[in-house]
Amino acid sequence: MADTGKIKEMKDREERCERAQKYVDELLEVHQRVQFEAKGTQKKLNALRKRAAAAAEDEARCLDAELVIARRQKLKDLYASDYDRYQVELEAMGLSLNME
Repeated sequence: MADTGKIKEMKDREERCERAQKYVDELLEVHQRVQFEAKGTQKKLNALRKRAAAAAEDEARCLDAELVIARRQKLKDLYASDYDRYQVELEAMGLSLNME
């Protein structure tokens, strides 16, 4: 009877070990899935960040070009108004300005 008690104890222990091993295997599988999903999410976020940074950089370049064009136009307008003002002042003095 002592042997059957030990045998039963060993069987119970083996069953507990098998259940524990199944649980560990399930946890490993879940862990692998979670890691896979996390990597996919991280890659997606990195791609979105990279795309947003590229769009921001492109927009900054466009704004810079627009600013340069606007400044050049303002300088042209300033030079034209200065030229007109000088022309009026010189005509008032009886002189002329010849810009060729």
